[in-house]
Amino acid sequence: MNASPVKGKSGKEEREKSFVKKGGGDLLDSFESILGLQTIMFTEKEKIVKRGISKEQLAAIKEVFEFDYNTLSDLLAVTDRTLHLKKGKETFSMIVSDRIMALVELYSYGYAVFGDKDLFHTWMKSPNRALGGRMPLEVIETHPGLLEVRSLIRKVRKGV
Repeated sequence: MNASPVKGKSGKEEREKSFVKKGGGDLLDSFESILGLQTIMFTEKEKIVKRGISKEQLAAIKEVFEFDYNTLSDLLAVTDRTLHLKKGKETFSMIVSDRIMALVELYSYGYAVFGDKDLFHTWMKSPNRALGGRMPLEVIETHPGLLEVRSLIRKVRKGV
C-alpha cells in the first residue's frame, strides 16, 4: 500500500501560523492560552523571546499565575521599578523575556500535569521535602532550581 501524505496544514501548524500573525500575545494572555503553549514549537517561542515580551503580556501572565510584582521581580531577577516603568506594549529585554518564557513554560507544563490551575498553584506554594522543605516557588528563582522543579513535576506526571 502506497500511502501519500495529505497536503494541507495540521492543527499545530495552523495554531503556530495564527500565533505568529497575532504577535504571540494570544498565547500569553489566559490560562487556556498558556496551557496551549505546550503545543507550540520552540522556534515560535524563540521568536517571542527575541521580539520581547510586552508589559501587557507580563500583566496578563501575572494575573494567571496569581503573582504580585514583588514575586515577579524576585523570579525575574529585576527590580520592582523595572517592572513598573514599562508601559503597555513596551517590551522587556531579550534576557528578561527569556526568563519570563521559562516561567511560562514551567507553569504551562505544571498546569498540564496537575490538570488544575489551583492545585498546581497550591503545590508551588507548599513546602516540598524533595526541595529540603522549601517551596517550589522559592526554588525557581534560579535556573538550576527551575530545572529541579520541572523534574519534580515530571515525577508527579509519572506517579513517582
